[in-house]
Amino acid sequence: MAAHGNFRLLDRVCAAFDLDADGWLRHLAERQSGGEDENSKARLPHILSLIVQAIVTIGSRGQNRMSIGELAKHTGVKVVTIRYYEQIGVLPVAKRTSGNYRNYGTEHIRRLRFVRRCRDLGFSLEEVRGLLRLSTEDGPSCAEVCRMAERHRKAVEHKITDLKRLASELRRISASCNGRLAMAECRIIEALSRPWLLL
Repeated sequence: MAAHGNFRLLDRVCAAFDLDADGWLRHLAERQSGGEDENSKARLPHILSLIVQAIVTIGSRGQNRMSIGELAKHTGVKVVTIRYYEQIGVLPVAKRTSGNYRNYGTEHIRRLRFVRRCRDLGFSLEEVRGLLRLSTEDGPSCAEVCRMAERHRKAVEHKITDLKRLASELRRISASCNGRLAMAECRIIEALSRPWLLL
């Protein structure tokens, strides 16, 4: 009964990895005995166990590794940006495969998502470096992170104030022209030419 259970397990594992279970068994049994005989059949449970362990090991290694293109799909970050982040040290350089391809893991996904979120919030790359450094330190408190976030919030609110002022001025200028005047008489061009509009 245990052997039948092992065969069923092999079938499921091989199906998951698109492999031929019968082919694996015949090939390894013949290699072990030099031919297909009763002794090779008796050794099948042991060979079967080795096969299952090997396939599971291969699968577990592959599940957490990915190419740069797959990493880009997982994170929504362009390949050229990922390479740039590696060059400047924001993202750890990936190990290379035997074929000299970059090989990324879940740690790269976590780091890249963190960096992208920071960038979406407007943090500079230098600020991102600081946040990454602080996140890896075993400090007694996260006070410095809070201070960085507070400084950035104030900078963002200052920009928002400036943008609102610009939007108000643009609404006023746009309302001064109906679009039916000759270019030489355009009120928007005239308003944009006034020195007091410069910020």
